[in-house]
Amino acid sequence: MSPLDNETSVRLARIYYDGQLVAGRQITLPANASNHVLQVLRLKPGQPLVLFNGDGHDYATRLIQRTGKDAVCEIQQANPVHRESPLNIHLAQALVRGERMDFVLQKATELGVHAITPITTERSQVHLPTDRLAKRLQHWQQIVIAACEQCGRTVIPQVFEPMDLAGFADRVTGVTIALCPGDFQPLDLAPVSTQVSLLVGPEGGFSDGEISLFQYKEFFLATTGPRILRTETAACTGLAILQSSWGDMQ
Repeated sequence: MSPLDNETSVRLARIYYDGQLVAGRQITLPANASNHVLQVLRLKPGQPLVLFNGDGHDYATRLIQRTGKDAVCEIQQANPVHRESPLNIHLAQALVRGERMDFVLQKATELGVHAITPITTERSQVHLPTDRLAKRLQHWQQIVIAACEQCGRTVIPQVFEPMDLAGFADRVTGVTIALCPGDFQPLDLAPVSTQVSLLVGPEGGFSDGEISLFQYKEFFLATTGPRILRTETAACTGLAILQSSWGDMQ
């Protein structure tokens, strides 16, 4: 069964479940998921929903009973789903504040990235304290999971720990593209590869020293057009161009 219910022509709720899903088994959803199913969606016993756990399948499921605040479900069938782009994109996004970073993670997930690494640059205005790192990473991963629930992806992109730009540049392999406003080649002329890293800088852009580092590393310097974009706009635009040029949005 797909997320589109043939009987009602209504898109079924998709819920992430952090555990093994096996056809024929009954499971109790965790507190947040149970609350969403019972209180927000107001599903009744017998009604269908879709679960996924990141293994590449959608699991056709039915709510069978409500036990207190818990939703008890029965897994009916595992359905392989192929919604991953053939273009493996690793987004290296300069840290930005609060909801703007959440926005980048959400939209990058919808646009098919495989991994995201937050980076700090010379002009970054956001630096994450070590004591907040674990909580922030958990929050970011939840943003990505929620985006997967909405957009139908069954493989969850990983959000890596933040690192400085120089460290990322030393570790990255394959084709790497840095978005830089100015007199550079259009992004759709970038080298073709099935694995691409896309670097997006902060509001002030990359420094001259960082651009020199990219040139030394033989990264492809690309522009998304004549206008200066906000960092979150640049990330979404760059990903859309890559996917429309070589991914699954052609």
